[in-house]
Parts: sequence; structure tokens; C-alpha cells
Amino acid sequence: MKKSRPDHAGDVSQGTRQPGRSRTEGTDSVSWLLGPLVSAEHFIESVWQKEALHVSRVDLAGKEDEEEQAKEDAQSKSKSSSARKRGGRKRKGARAAANSANDEETQSDAQGADKLPDDLASRLFSVEDLIKLVKSHKFVYGRDLNVVSCADGKTKEVMHKVGAPVTEKSMRAHLKSSTVQFFQPQRYVNALWKHMASLEADFDALWGANVYITPPGTQGLAPHYDDVDVFVLQCAGEKRWFVHDAAEPHQVLAMEYSEDLQRLGKKRMEVVLRPGDLLYLPRGTTHYAQAEGSEHSVHITLSTHQNQTFYNFLEASFTKLLDAAASSDVRFRRGLPVGYLANNGTLGKTSAAGPGSKMLSTMVSLLRSMTDELSSSDPMEDGSVTQAYHEAVDDFASDFMLGRLPPFARSSCKTQVAPLQSTDKVRVLDPRYLLLRLVDLADEEDEGEEEDDDGEEGEGDDDNDEDDDEDEEGKEEAGEEEDEEVDTSGADAGKKEATRDENATSGPQNGNGSSTRSKAAGSSRGDGQNGSSPEKGTGDAQKEEAGARDKMRDANGAENYAAEEEEDPDEGGDEVLRVYFSHANKRENHMGPPGPIDKSQFMDVPLNSGVEELLGKLIAVYPMGVEVKELLDDEAAALKLAQSLLDRGAIVLQNRSSD
Repeated sequence: MKKSRPDHAGDVSQGTRQPGRSRTEGTDSVSWLLGPLVSAEHFIESVWQKEALHVSRVDLAGKEDEEEQAKEDAQSKSKSSSARKRGGRKRKGARAAANSANDEETQSDAQGADKLPDDLASRLFSVEDLIKLVKSHKFVYGRDLNVVSCADGKTKEVMHKVGAPVTEKSMRAHLKSSTVQFFQPQRYVNALWKHMASLEADFDALWGANVYITPPGTQGLAPHYDDVDVFVLQCAGEKRWFVHDAAEPHQVLAMEYSEDLQRLGKKRMEVVLRPGDLLYLPRGTTHYAQAEGSEHSVHITLSTHQNQTFYNFLEASFTKLLDAAASSDVRFRRGLPVGYLANNGTLGKTSAAGPGSKMLSTMVSLLRSMTDELSSSDPMEDGSVTQAYHEAVDDFASDFMLGRLPPFARSSCKTQVAPLQSTDKVRVLDPRYLLLRLVDLADEEDEGEEEDDDGEEGEGDDDNDEDDDEDEEGKEEAGEEEDEEVDTSGADAGKKEATRDENATSGPQNGNGSSTRSKAAGSSRGDGQNGSSPEKGTGDAQKEEAGARDKMRDANGAENYAAEEEEDPDEGGDEVLRVYFSHANKRENHMGPPGPIDKSQFMDVPLNSGVEELLGKLIAVYPMGVEVKELLDDEAAALKLAQSLLDRGAIVLQNRSSD
């Protein structure tokens, strides 16, 4: 059973996370998808998770043309007015120069309009990009991509053998008649990495991506809906989309993806996406699409918010509230009635008396005792409620921090500098990639032992060890400057076991929006997430940390940081403050199957280390810096803690005094 959180730790998250933002602040990244026609504020307040939205490149280009024409008219009028003030040949020469300049401007602006969103989209991914990647990587069907067909428009058929190697010849053959779903292109496409890292930072949720390439005149998937919010960006060709209302109430903002649907709700929208167009589909929106025209349709789905609902949050919070109730009320700890099966369950539910009805009344009584306690006190002041709330937030946050993309073009997760001096000025690398939470190492040890016991039968069954070794050899260095370049170097990155179909894109977990540890964004079904790897729920990250903890504490744990300090029983025992560093995450692992927690992803420090105060001061003045000696009253403690954070790349040296 979990121990109570020390009083001083209640504001851990509030004291060290990024300063609070309103619901519409911090969403500039979505403007990259929406363009100037739809503001981020309007989208979040009026469209997000409410209705489908189509943003047309034609409308966008038209608006841009109007704005540019107005600009040209104003410039022309200004130049003409200036020219009229001159006389004779000078006036004529000025007018000729102005007309020539305007002609050049108009031509340049027209070319720029052609390059607006459709050119960017076409540079994100193409058929040839896929071929290049297939030639330079050891991809496997079902893990890195799927090939599907929906010839009758109602049922999807998988066209590949799971586990077979992907070759250029087989891929070119599949592209002639089937839809190819390529998982997580952000591992290779720098522009996607850049924008998706920003989306994750702004939304505090994992985002995933999938590429879908469909031959003209074919349909990739049967009608279905996804368990993620989906943004479809058309890169090449044309695709006609059919969007329907939910046929059943539970499909609205669905929490699970659907199988192929035979019964559809009322048709809400029918649109043709062309290069540069965007289609947003809220979670649970029924849809299907057919490629049109004479060339392959290529689109990218970006998805998010898988298992990122209030249901998921309350589920996590309620478990913690039950823990608190059981620790304070013996009724929760009493055993079930003897012989309760005789009058309980499906066979015994019609019984009016006996252990079954008594057991039911006891359960209702216990639930009422919890609700009565909530209603009779101020939840904001109730210690058990606020503790459960903050712990649930921390669970979701740590899951997110471990699975998200690193910042774009990071040079290194460590800074090679001489030992810090007290007069050095340091700053946080980026407060959005830092998280501080309270962790009980004793609880992690218990959870780790349970997992070890459960996993003994499966030891030695890892078929991917050889592939993992190959991946290590070919890992790419992050930090490429060419945003739109497709990276074809290195070996496989992020492996998946495909479990669903074309539109799957987990986020925190699989494809387009789910996480590798908490399903925040992707499903394995449709244009949302990937769904190619086993999904795990929020809190799995902590269990993984427990299993990996013994291997890394010598290098990264609280014992190593505080080796010279005596343990004080009154200081919290095995409880420590854990600092997570998302900037050290590996791009090639994004949305892949969860692996061991890397020691570079967090650091444990004692409760009395001062890390809350130190990080709080740095975040408060970000992006400015603070001299080390000003971070804590204890200058030596500040120097020691700042050095540890600098070594791990969480803070950087802003300038060094010349004294």
C-alpha cells in the first residue's frame, strides 16, 4: 500500500512544470496543419473533438491571392503617387521602373502561392521516398508497414505475409494494386519530427503518424472509426473521403477502434482531398476513402489522444482513492462473505436473500462512504483527493515524458564542459521537456519483483534480439538541418507487430497518437494511430522503471547522487524526487514497442536536495539564466545539483564569468 505523500511534496508538479497555460495557449504548432484560414484558438474551442473539418488548399490559395493583390494594389498606388510628383522624362522612367517591379513581384508571388501548402505536403513524403527507405533499411511486413486491399469496399484483406522481409521488388508489386501503410515516418522525415515534437509539447500528449499510399481507383479500408483524433494531410494525388455520423451513441468520441462497419450513420461529409488539403476527424468518426485520378494517393495521418480521456484519468485516480480508503477504513479490508458464489453472479442474481444480496449492499455502502466523504468536504482541501489527483497526473505525465519525441535537432543530451563554478550562469534547456515527481523506490522494487515472477516463463523467447543489435549499429545522429529531407541512412528504427490495418496510428502507444507506454494517440485500425505494437496503459512506464531500476541505480539513482549523505528515517525513507529528461529520448524509438527505461531519461535525488526550488527558479526566468550561487541558499548544494543536471543535459551553460 502506498505511503502518504509528505506535505512539502504536494506542490512538486506545480513548482517545477512549465508555467500554466490556458486551453488555447501553446497551440501554435497546430497552425502548421490548419494554415491561416482557421485560427488555432477557433479550432480548439469550436472544432476539436466536436466536428469534422476540411481545410482546402484552393481556399487557402484564394485567400493568399486576395491578400497579395491588395498588397500589390497598395504598393502600385503608392509608387504612382510618388511618380506623379516628378516631371518630364524622370516621371516616365519612374513609372516604367514601377511597372517592371510590379510585374516581377506578381510573378514571384504567384510562384510562392504555388509552393504554399501543397508543395510542403509533397515534400513530406512520396512514393519514391518509400522506395528509397525500403532499399536502405531492413523493413519487415507487419512490423514496419502493412499492405491491405478492400476490393469489395466492405472488407479489408491483408496482402502480405507477416514477418517477411520487404524488398524493392515486392513493394513495387504491391503498390500496383494495394494500399501500403508505413508506420511512424517521423523517425526518418525531419520535417515531421520537427512539427510533431512541437505538437506533443503544445498538447501534452503523444502524437503518432502513418503514411498511406493507395493506387488510383482503389479503396484501402472498409468503413470504420478510430480511437484517436486524426489529422489527414494529403501529399500527392487525390482521395475522396466519406464521413458519417455515429450510428450508436457509444461511437461518439469512441474509446476503442471499430472493426469493419456494415451499418453507417447519416453521411455528414463527402470531400476530395488534393495536395495540401487537410481533413480533421474527431475520435470515433466513421469514415472511408477511395483514391481518384491517375496517380497514387499519398497522405499522412497525424493522430493523438488515445486513452487520454477523463475516463482514463478517473480510472487511475479512483484506484488511488481506493488505496487511501483501504488504509484508513477497515471495512475495505474485510474478506468477502463465505459461500458468496452460491447467491452471486449470473446464476445467483435473482436470489432475494443470502450472501449475494448482503455482499451487494456492502459494496454499495462502501461506495457511498467514499462519495459521502467527497460531498461533505471540500475536494480542493481534502488531502486524499488532491493526493490521488496529483499522483494520477504524475502517472500520465511520466508516461508521456518517457514516450515522446526529443526536441528537434538536439545536438546531444550531454554538455561537455569543465566543472561548473558558482559564478556560472545556467538555464533550462526547455522546461517543456522536464518533469519532477515523487517516487517510492520500495513500491517500485515490489512491482519489479512481481513482474520478474510473471515473466520467468517467457525468458529466452525474445526473437528480436538480433534485430535490436542491428538497430543499435545503425542509429542515426539527430540534428539534421534539412527539415524536409527523408533520412534513408541507418538501420531499422522502431519495430512493430502490426495488429490492425491501414489507418492505425499509435500515439502514446502505437501509431499515430498513442504512446509507447500509454495509449494516448494511436489505434491499430485506421487513419489514427499505428496499432502495430502491443498497447500498454498509463502507469506501465512505472512498472518498466521498476524492472530496470536495479540495473541503473549505481549510475543514475539517488544513492549515487547522495552517496556522501546519511539516510535520515524522518526524511521519507525510500521516497525520492525523480527528474525526467525527455530531451534524451531516442527519435528512432518513438511509438515503437516499449523497451527498458534508459538511465539518461531520469535522475533520482533526495527529498531534501533542493531540486524543486532550483528548477522552479530556472523555469520562472526561462529562457534567461541564473547564476549557480543564486539557485539555493546552500551554494555547495546548488553547485552539486546543477552539475548533475548539466551532465545529463537538462540545463545548459549560458555564459561563464571571466573572473
